[in-house]
Amino acid sequence: AQQIQHCEGESGLQRFIRVVFGIYPKGSKLLHPDSIFVQTIVTISVLLLSYTALVVPVMLGFFWDEEWSADGHSRRPLLEWDMFVDAFFLCEIFLTFFTGIFRRGLYVDDMKEVTQAYLKSLFFFDCITSIPVAWIEYAYLLNTDGDERGP
Repeated sequence: AQQIQHCEGESGLQRFIRVVFGIYPKGSKLLHPDSIFVQTIVTISVLLLSYTALVVPVMLGFFWDEEWSADGHSRRPLLEWDMFVDAFFLCEIFLTFFTGIFRRGLYVDDMKEVTQAYLKSLFFFDCITSIPVAWIEYAYLLNTDGDERGP
């Protein structure tokens, strides 16, 4: 775990940034993976992944052809929430480029090395699994007429 200690000559804002984000004034400019901020993001991610794992199969299995609105469009009741979930995962991809990593037990805070490591490991998987399907559905619903019905 990250040690929280006082640094001499540190302003209140610098202390806040160090404690919450794990960024030291004269050290790393990347988020520390053990920081309060990154750990909060990871916790939210786990909760949203659990939601997705539980809700998506139910929606696909039981409610795919249901008509949710009076104009005949199939609009899921949790569409706005799902749009938030999609946006969160896209932001998480972005944040990963700015979060240091541990490699062989040592903390790595070089942005180039972190970027290369992410691109070689989970970046492609994260991009494929974070396709904003709810945003695509929302755009579709905005661009179709009320009289248009699917096959």
